[in-house]
Amino acid sequence: MDTRKLFGLKRLLLAMVLVGVAVLGSVTQSLAQTKLGYFDTNYVLGKLPEFKKAQEAIKIYTQQIQKEAQKKQTELQTKFQEYDAMRKKAGTPPAIIKSREEEIQRLQQELQQFSQAAQKQVVQKENAILTPIYRKIQASIDKVAKANNFGIVMKKEAMLFELPQGNISDLVLKDLGVATK
Repeated sequence: MDTRKLFGLKRLLLAMVLVGVAVLGSVTQSLAQTKLGYFDTNYVLGKLPEFKKAQEAIKIYTQQIQKEAQKKQTELQTKFQEYDAMRKKAGTPPAIIKSREEEIQRLQQELQQFSQAAQKQVVQKENAILTPIYRKIQASIDKVAKANNFGIVMKKEAMLFELPQGNISDLVLKDLGVATK
């Protein structure tokens, strides 16, 4: 390789390294000047009366669905016990036994479909109840962060260490009208 080309490549590489260091320095300086805050979701949710009411509503709804599923399960068990007794009994026509087997299979499918639909309904109910609460909290976080000049606000749960300052959780609660102590 020609020494002039090699010297030119070295200069280009040196220039790229210097530009990289300069960019990294400016990014580091701007991050150092950014005010960092964090927010403890579990702490705030535990203090919100509306979240406690929402949890209770979800619990009641889930219990209602569980009762309905239990009724279907009990019906299925009863039908199976009747079928089993009929099958063991001598002289039961095969057509009746087959009819009962089909009924049990249908009930099993209905129970499975009900369970799948119930899971979706519980998730939809949770979303319907909790989404307005989460939106309200997010709006408060945005308001508090802007008012206190926080450039970045993180969830405490996402942090690898806890900062000695910068917890805005009590400020958010105050903004939401909830006493912290």
